[in-house]
Amino acid sequence: MGGGEMSSQTVLSKLNGGNGVARGAFRITDRSGRTGVIDISSAYSLDDVVRKINTSLDISVKAAISGDKLVITDLTGQSASNLIVTDLGGEPRRESGHRSISRLGGTDWERY
Repeated sequence: MGGGEMSSQTVLSKLNGGNGVARGAFRITDRSGRTGVIDISSAYSLDDVVRKINTSLDISVKAAISGDKLVITDLTGQSASNLIVTDLGGEPRRESGHRSISRLGGTDWERY
């Protein structure tokens, strides 16, 4: 599963075995309940996705590349609720305070 290292320069069209990832937008809700919509429709590389997440003023999270994963970490210090990543179709992808995501788009956010 997975199979390779990713870097910030990894081109989105090369992910998922060369099938690429769906472009569009997703919502991140941090543990304080604040939400931000991240639009990656114009993103070319993972660096673009990380930059869009890290420059969102609406939420307190940090994105980074680690091995073959995109890791989103909640920075609020809250523990009453989970960090939630939801596509704009409304389906929660994965919930946690610190969750690894290596698959953008598709049917889940787990390692592929």
